[in-house]
Amino acid sequence: MGTVVGVWRLKAMIVLFIIIISIYGSTLVLGNVGTVNEEGYIDYSVEQIELNENDTASALEEGNDVIGAIFGVAGFITFDMIDNAYARFMLNMFMAIIWISVGYILYTYIKEWIPIV
Repeated sequence: MGTVVGVWRLKAMIVLFIIIISIYGSTLVLGNVGTVNEEGYIDYSVEQIELNENDTASALEEGNDVIGAIFGVAGFITFDMIDNAYARFMLNMFMAIIWISVGYILYTYIKEWIPIV
């Protein structure tokens, strides 16, 4: 019962959600910076850079229906705009650990207040 009692859950949730917001926020802001040339580098020679422009192979497919919107959200959550497979894998594993930690903290909170669990 010593690990359940205390304010550690609130502090941990605040830290975890700050990490989640900062990672997804930086991906949202910096994920589509400019066009990508044939060598795989961002081309800044374009006079006006549109923030929604990302000409990589994974960003060429767009959907204007509900299924396309669902796949767009799922692609954002799983860092689909990152072409490096190792970086995408590491970010997905890190975010999986964070979301599992959030689930465990919520489980301990529910376990304390509902004695049946």
